[in-house]
Amino acid sequence: MAGFIIATYNIVDQLNYQRYLELVRPTLESFDGEVLVADYDSEPLEGTPPMVSIVIRFASKAIAKAWYTSVQYQDIIHLRVDTTVGSAVLTEAYQYAEPPSALKTSQNSLAG
Repeated sequence: MAGFIIATYNIVDQLNYQRYLELVRPTLESFDGEVLVADYDSEPLEGTPPMVSIVIRFASKAIAKAWYTSVQYQDIIHLRVDTTVGSAVLTEAYQYAEPPSALKTSQNSLAG
């Protein structure tokens, strides 16, 4: 099942962030990571999210984590962390069979 890194942030140092962009692509390629979303002007629908939204797909959650913790990425991660304010999460694709047990519990409490 596909794994994803989802990051949302604001850029606070554009010049040094550009250096990160130059270096990150080869690290993704070596793990077959695919950038699905790279939106630098995200439109808020709820709350006050950061302006940048990035979604990267990998073959699995384990491979996504392996990329994130790899020496290649860890050597450059400071260029993103030091130039942005936001967050990143590691997640997994959803299968449309049975709802997750937490969702079932939530649905049952709403019905009752």
